[in-house]
Amino acid sequence: MAEIELKHVCKTYENGFEAVKDFNLKIADKEFIIFVGPSGCGKSTTLRMIAGLEDISGGELYIDGVKMNDVSASDRDIAMVFQNYALYPHMSVRKNIAYSLKIRGEKKDVIEQKVQEAAEILGLKEVLDRKPGQLSGGQKQRVAMGRAIVRNPKVFLMDEPLSNLDAKLRGQMRVEIASLHHRLESTFIYVTHDQTEAMTLGTRIVVMKDGVVQQVDTPQNLFRYPANQFVAGFIGTPPMNFMEGVFDYKNQQLAVRTNDGIAIPLTEEKVKHALERADVAGKAVVAGIRPEHLRLLKDGEEETAFISGEVDVYEMLGSEAIVYVKQPGNENRIIAKVDADTHLKPGDRIRLAFDLEKVHVFDKLTGQTITN
Repeated sequence: MAEIELKHVCKTYENGFEAVKDFNLKIADKEFIIFVGPSGCGKSTTLRMIAGLEDISGGELYIDGVKMNDVSASDRDIAMVFQNYALYPHMSVRKNIAYSLKIRGEKKDVIEQKVQEAAEILGLKEVLDRKPGQLSGGQKQRVAMGRAIVRNPKVFLMDEPLSNLDAKLRGQMRVEIASLHHRLESTFIYVTHDQTEAMTLGTRIVVMKDGVVQQVDTPQNLFRYPANQFVAGFIGTPPMNFMEGVFDYKNQQLAVRTNDGIAIPLTEEKVKHALERADVAGKAVVAGIRPEHLRLLKDGEEETAFISGEVDVYEMLGSEAIVYVKQPGNENRIIAKVDADTHLKPGDRIRLAFDLEKVHVFDKLTGQTITN
């Protein structure tokens, strides 16, 4: 069992900088939790406090109900995999994996058995006698994970372990890490700034900004029901489109009238949420729509709410295409995903219709959602 709870945890450095502010989270046994956010948001600092590599300035950390604030890193039964692998260059793969067991005084036959088991899981049996300098980046990362596996810890902590790999290797290693979590049935806490890793690996994701937790939820819920404009813009590729405007409330009908003059009527459910959360008349808001929720209109086809503009950039991605659309008098381009069979070129005039069920509205002042 490895249940972890952070209660009002914070980290303040001697210069007064608050890296982590009032962090609260309960992690269940066997969960795969992702900390995600831009550089400097406090995610790695939080991970290091859990590991015991950083002191906790305030709040409490519990593992299986035992307070860990003053427990040394070596006594927390946690294994950490770092971004830079941290392998010993003069040792073979076998000795790198076995090192922590040797330090603990394990018997040679036990060490060899555990090394072989880890090598089998990670596909390293053929390279056990090589030195790190003879390995690829992906193999080095596997060795680093093997060194963690043989310890059989309660918790695996991973700090941006794939950031040094190329795109293809990152994709392969994501699959291997997901498989590893399934096989080991341990608690994983994983730090990344890459939202693709977060969305594909995590059972739950913790989105952070400036040391503050913005939202904790499943990947699906973060995508569908972002708590605020930051989360909405951070999660999703390409990012969500945002349009500033005001609420227009007439005859019990509520719409967002953007600064570009587009009227976006809200569905009955979204109106209900908005009326519960805000004084809607004339309120300054930001409407959001994801690129995949805009549809290319054919000639003669009409829709209630649409954007018209000129194609600026057209990116063919194989299975789909990304269109960047310029609007008259607007510096911000609207991004849409369209079918790969749609043939567009810069300068083409097009219209994009909103999927009104998928429109988000945020309070311009606070950034908080109004319609979810």
